[in-house]
Amino acid sequence: MLELDDDDTTPTENASVLRELAATLAAFPLGVVQWGAATSPGTRRRINEDAWGHRGEVFVVADGMGGRSGGTMAARTAIDRFLDRVERAGGQPDWRAIVDRVNTDVLSVAASRGIERVGTTLLAVAVGGPIVTLVHLGDSRAYRWSRSGVGDRLDLLTHDHNVRAELLSAGLDVRDYRDRGVALHGLTSFIGLEHEVLRIDVLAVPVRAGDRILLCTDGIYRQLDDDQLRIALADAHPRRCAERLVEQAEQAGGRDNATAVVLELGLTNGEGAHG
Repeated sequence: MLELDDDDTTPTENASVLRELAATLAAFPLGVVQWGAATSPGTRRRINEDAWGHRGEVFVVADGMGGRSGGTMAARTAIDRFLDRVERAGGQPDWRAIVDRVNTDVLSVAASRGIERVGTTLLAVAVGGPIVTLVHLGDSRAYRWSRSGVGDRLDLLTHDHNVRAELLSAGLDVRDYRDRGVALHGLTSFIGLEHEVLRIDVLAVPVRAGDRILLCTDGIYRQLDDDQLRIALADAHPRRCAERLVEQAEQAGGRDNATAVVLELGLTNGEGAHG
């Protein structure tokens, strides 16, 4: 008979063990144990069109689009309406339907104020167990920082919705389009587009106790490389991590608004998160 050690895959058939395991995990749910956020207009802009918000264990960032009227309004409205709709949806939100309605909300507010062109990214994370949900439009990014026995690592979790990323995904030559004057950072999906072409990514991401999730706008990651992000995320408290990322983005030039939200995940045992 083949002997299996603890590293082999084998089913657990004892129903009592399964019930005990389920009860244990329910008693110690994985959630946000600490978090922090920081934002800045940067060194070259007077107005901060970034925004962030949270309700319970749903956290959101948005980057109002530069060059479009009402970027600040779009970002704030998108976050507030998104959180309102998620709260009303209860335990099983239809994420794409919610985002579609938020898109309508933002377009309606813009029309009521006489704003013809409006836009914002939207990036949200919902935490509540070993799988977190990411909802994403635009080029704001989510990263997962984790520690292992050999050190720490940083994983990019989202795919930018911009011309450059779409060309690379299709295997096309970015240089050819750049030489033709195509704006490679132009967004291909964002709140403020027509519903027919709106692209909404909904991602399920596995996490473990001790992991950290970073939500950030492009004013962070375009100023800092992955090593700088990884080192900053290892700081003592998520609030200090977020502040450090924004400070370093400013020191690196601060060419854009910069926002960072950092979540630390752990066994909450029914206790709320600490900001």
